[in-house]
Amino acid sequence: MASRTYLKFLAISIAALLLFSMAGYFFYSNVSRNFVREVQQEQGAVAERVVDNMENYFVRVRQTVKSVLDFTPCRVEDISAITSRRFRLLWDIYPEITHLIFLSADDEVYYTGNDGDFMPLGLPLQDVYEWQYFAVDLWSETEDTDLHQHLTVLMRYVPELEKVMPVPMIIFTKRVVVAGKYAGLMLVPYQLDFLFDSCCRSVTVDKRHEVVVADSRGQVIFSSIKGLLFNDFYPAYSSAVTSDLLFDRDGQFSRLDRKQVPDVLAALSNRNPFSATWKFTGKDEKSLRKVFLASFRNMQLITSDWTVMVATPQLQANELVWRLLLPIILLCFLSLLLIVAISFVMLRRLDHFAQESAIYKAGLTASVDGVVVLDVQGRYLFVNQPYCEILGTSPSEIVGTMYQNDPVNLTAMGLPQDIFAHLALRGRWQGVVTYRKVGEKPSFEVSQNFSEIYRDGSKVGYISNLHDVSEERRLQREVAVYSEFLHKEVERQTEVIVQTQKMETVGILAAGFAHDFNNLLASMHGNIELLEMMIESSPTKCFRYIDKIKQASMQAADLTSQILLFSRRDIGGTEILSVVELVESALALVPPAIPAQIVCDYLEDSNDVKLDVDRSALVQALLNLILNAGESFAEDQDESRISIVAKVKFVDRYLGQRFNLVPGKWYCELTISDNGSGIPPAMMKRIFDPFFSTKEWSTRKGTGLGLPIAYRTIANHEGIITVNSEVGGGSSFVVYLPIASGVKREAPAELVEEIAHDLNSKRILVVEDEALLSDSVKVLLELRGARVETAANGREALKVLSNSVIDLIILDLIMPEMNGEDFLTEMERLQIKIPVIVMTGTVNEGFRVCKLFPVVLEVLEKPFSQKKLLQLCSELSG
Repeated sequence: MASRTYLKFLAISIAALLLFSMAGYFFYSNVSRNFVREVQQEQGAVAERVVDNMENYFVRVRQTVKSVLDFTPCRVEDISAITSRRFRLLWDIYPEITHLIFLSADDEVYYTGNDGDFMPLGLPLQDVYEWQYFAVDLWSETEDTDLHQHLTVLMRYVPELEKVMPVPMIIFTKRVVVAGKYAGLMLVPYQLDFLFDSCCRSVTVDKRHEVVVADSRGQVIFSSIKGLLFNDFYPAYSSAVTSDLLFDRDGQFSRLDRKQVPDVLAALSNRNPFSATWKFTGKDEKSLRKVFLASFRNMQLITSDWTVMVATPQLQANELVWRLLLPIILLCFLSLLLIVAISFVMLRRLDHFAQESAIYKAGLTASVDGVVVLDVQGRYLFVNQPYCEILGTSPSEIVGTMYQNDPVNLTAMGLPQDIFAHLALRGRWQGVVTYRKVGEKPSFEVSQNFSEIYRDGSKVGYISNLHDVSEERRLQREVAVYSEFLHKEVERQTEVIVQTQKMETVGILAAGFAHDFNNLLASMHGNIELLEMMIESSPTKCFRYIDKIKQASMQAADLTSQILLFSRRDIGGTEILSVVELVESALALVPPAIPAQIVCDYLEDSNDVKLDVDRSALVQALLNLILNAGESFAEDQDESRISIVAKVKFVDRYLGQRFNLVPGKWYCELTISDNGSGIPPAMMKRIFDPFFSTKEWSTRKGTGLGLPIAYRTIANHEGIITVNSEVGGGSSFVVYLPIASGVKREAPAELVEEIAHDLNSKRILVVEDEALLSDSVKVLLELRGARVETAANGREALKVLSNSVIDLIILDLIMPEMNGEDFLTEMERLQIKIPVIVMTGTVNEGFRVCKLFPVVLEVLEKPFSQKKLLQLCSELSG
């Protein structure tokens, strides 16, 4: 298939190349014809201009000569003086008129010298070498005194030919009459070569045109083409021109093509302008042959047989081929190479595409899931075997048919009623479909998805994948049953475990209580037996045992009260105490047996700190912490020290979140630390459990309820206790207790602003295209508790507003796609009235926008401080 496609492409490319070549040839022919036509039109205009200039110039010369020679002398002797003066004037105007000749009535010849005066020649005019060809009959004694002109030839030196040649001249003649009597004839010779130079040289300056002028004899009088001067010229408007002169013949160096001869002869005979291809070859055999596109025109200069040719050089045939056809040939050759290269690349790509297509088709065929591909009309293009097994058919029966939601003899439950309409609306569908054959209970449950296929932006078809989930669904149903059973069993076992833990806790509590209480009962029982024994023999000693019994009973009551205190979840009557009084009350109860030096340090005006507490409960809690610290020292420890530090502490939001305290409130911080043995890390989690002790039962000095009672008491006072300990480095218990609510105390200056700027739960939208600035503002506001959304332009901001509830908008004015002002206009159109803070680097622009839109309440100039931003957000988001 790929090879056939490649051959078709190659054939089409070659046909296109041929058409291109033909079009290029016709284009070249058309351009050539247009070029020749334009050249001929330009040549005709140039020839017309040359002819007009020479004819007009000659008319002016004749009029000037006539006006100079138009005089009537009174005497013959006055002719010389008058003529000399007038000749000097004529010489100043036309330098090409070099002298004047006067033929007197008595056959004397006079001519003007360099000074303009007449001098006798001394011989007849025909005997002068220059005038040897002068054959005009000028001596007819007519009475006509008008100015006449005659075309003749005079012998002149021609520099181009380096020899003397007969040169055409115009002789102006005028009869001189004195007192009614013929006195002589005045001759004025005019050189035509000056006329030709002045009118034709300017045309040939740019080398685009060549000009040739031939007289009525057919000889070249002026030529810008070298080697043509004073030679016979063909074609020319001369009666001597015949058809044989226009063909190629020996010795002729100007000629025409044979096929142009009839048209040229007709134009010459009718004295009409014409154009032709003119060929010129110099007399020198080594001279190259030149071809010109030439235009010819008749000129009236005394006679009407003068010829003016304006020619433009034409390239030789071989030069034309190589200069014009060679680029076309090269272009065609390069085009052919390009076509071959493109064809090779296309073939490679087609082979690669065919291999990929084969791989894709093999992959879809080998898939264990059902795969179906439809065209854009919904017709089956491809199905694999698993899909056919689900439908109970074969690929040959289904490919080429239209897709149906419910195939023949098969029901599909779960598909949308019109799947293609659903795909047109949403582009994709996925769900679980049950396929069941009519009249049969077994069914296939498949996870099926439908998607649209796009290529180059256009929809070309659909693809669907079917994964058999029948077994998975069965296992899911079984798992759901077992899960429900396990859930109930877990709930039952949880209740058993909780009850067991409760019983274990009660058992531990009872064991500890029974141990301590049995010790007291044993003491009381022993003392009672001793009392019975000593009551008759030594009555006075009985009081000592009675005191012991009272002491044991008091200890039992104290133990019972501790149990009750541990179980309490509230506090009794409270009173206002200073922290110093509270600590001193606890220190007063410390037994002297504690082997440690206790140092108290009250910092930051803690003497004025008042606490609203249950005195007895809190004193007992502090006493328990001090006693616990006293029990941490080793027996052989050299220096034992307990430090109690009290200070006030303002709880900010971060400290409140860390210790679960109320932010913005004053607390009393009591730190009780020791340099004892410390608490092992494994026991840190259990130190507040009842009856737990780091000491063995045999060495225990307390009940194991001291720390639990302290923890419960402090928690009942809305405080918290934390502990830090290091084995061998001592322990530190930190207690936070709220200061009495009736006592006023100002917050620290550095934190007043933070509390004022609390943006807890405020929803703020930041609209800024600069990512760095947007992220920094977002982090700052989130640290103050705000919930921040961001958008890079006004269009994204409108989407956020449509999906979220916003309390405040921080808006930049200059953004891509939709700037800040357009966004505010859209907000006004949608009647969205949310406070806006405008961020801008130009304050005037910000105030202008603020006046236009009422929702803009503040203008924030960039760069701005965090303090200013937080202040505005706190004020406007409330």
